[in-house]
Amino acid sequence: MTSIVFHYNVNNRVDYTCRLVRKGVATGAKLLLWVPKEELEQLDRALWQLSPIEFVPHCRSNATGQVIARSRVVLTSVLTPTTHGNVLVNFCECAPEDFTAFERVIEVVGLDDASRQAARQRWRHYAQAGAELARHDAQGRAMQ
Repeated sequence: MTSIVFHYNVNNRVDYTCRLVRKGVATGAKLLLWVPKEELEQLDRALWQLSPIEFVPHCRSNATGQVIARSRVVLTSVLTPTTHGNVLVNFCECAPEDFTAFERVIEVVGLDDASRQAARQRWRHYAQAGAELARHDAQGRAMQ
């Protein structure tokens, strides 16, 4: 069963995602970052600008098949049935149609109302599908 974790109260989604990606790669995961087309360049650039000791090799989904196969992290704005990775990091405002193709989905939710409202919709979608759901407060506050 796919586990879904909502990381909410994220102040800077790009920086936070870079940290998540580094941690994921350190565990051996293959990550797919599903990012809206208009934010793809910003996230790609942020990953390239990490310090040399933090650098995470990655590519975009339009790279050659050989490059994608060797990459632990792939960035895409379009999900396909043959998409790479066992962990999906979702930057988009909608839930992926076939989220069960992944072992884990990480939802990165910002502080703004639009991001929160869209996350609530995705939570309901996953819950109705019977997914295993969890929350993580990025600011470390206890749930009330």
